Amino acid sequence: MKLIYGTHNPAKLAGMVKALEGLPLEILGIGEVASEIHEAEESGNEPLENAIQKSQTYFEKLKR
Repeated sequence: MKLIYGTHNPAKLAGMVKALEGLPLEILGIGEVASEIHEAEESGNEPLENAIQKSQTYFEKLKR
């Protein structure tokens, strides 16, 4: 199964790959899936709000 991790940050992507090591996942950064998609806006007051905004933005653009 592929997991698209909504970040362009290589350090964050590497950390997630390491954290999920051993699971049957292929973890891809957003830039690896669609290089034309830029970092989503983060205007929430809390990290969870920002994560929701980013996931909704990337879903709308990728349709997956």
